[in-house]
Amino acid sequence: MTELTSLRLKALAGDSTSEDALFSALIVRFSTIAKRRVQKSHVEDVVHDASAVVAAKYRDLDNSVNFDAWAYKVLRNVIANHLRAQMVRKDTVIDTDLVERSPQSDFDDSAAALRIDLKTCLSKLVQARPRYAKVLHMSLSGYTTEQICDELNLSRTNVYVTLCRGREWLRECLSRRTEYES
Repeated sequence: MTELTSLRLKALAGDSTSEDALFSALIVRFSTIAKRRVQKSHVEDVVHDASAVVAAKYRDLDNSVNFDAWAYKVLRNVIANHLRAQMVRKDTVIDTDLVERSPQSDFDDSAAALRIDLKTCLSKLVQARPRYAKVLHMSLSGYTTEQICDELNLSRTNVYVTLCRGREWLRECLSRRTEYES
């Protein structure tokens, strides 16, 4: 019988000290595993979510089921759900309608044409370089460099380089569009 199984059985018998020890041990083990699977800023959330599932269901678990294996499977499922949700957020890239919603004061026809060109170039950037688009969008949306680093799992240098390359890509796209119109 494993330590966790023993603690679970004592907790089921009503020993609150064993229940505290059970969840303390689970949190330590879950943290060790989660650190290898998710970003460090998300470890605590993942461990909390997995522990909450275990706390809600461990009393109803059939005694023939291996508690350790079941608890680790809960953690694995929580991590998988977290990573899936993170991938969905990463797929959400720059909002080209941002150009349409920007303040419109004293725009003449050339400024309107530039807005259309910018929207076209942003759409092309999303297709050609989604990471550049995501970093630019986050920066324009007010995220700090540290928040971008944490969210996208990039180094500070990589964020700066990506911002620089994204801006350069947009400059080139806009200059090519204005050359065609000349």
